Amino acid sequence: MKKIKNILNTPRRKAIVLVLLLIIGFAGIFFTATLFIAHRDLARYSLPLMPFALIAFEKFLTNRAFKIAFFLILPAIYLYAMNFIAGNTAPIADWTPYL
Repeated sequence: MKKIKNILNTPRRKAIVLVLLLIIGFAGIFFTATLFIAHRDLARYSLPLMPFALIAFEKFLTNRAFKIAFFLILPAIYLYAMNFIAGNTAPIADWTPYL
């Protein structure tokens, strides 16, 4: 029992816990800040949270059933993205600020 307590209190473990707390703190503060953004392009503002979401859902994303379902729906995702990109034009009515 003493050996287990010594392993848990090593300096390396304390450093890992500190780094994890910093990462959790950053993700939490960033997510809280994005809750107050009133903008149509909220997805682009929350992109820096994507790596943390991938880490959080790692067990689900590496599941065999998810991989099969993902590869089955991947062509539909691609076609939707291509259609969205083709129709995503934003005409500029007033060019004076850019001239």
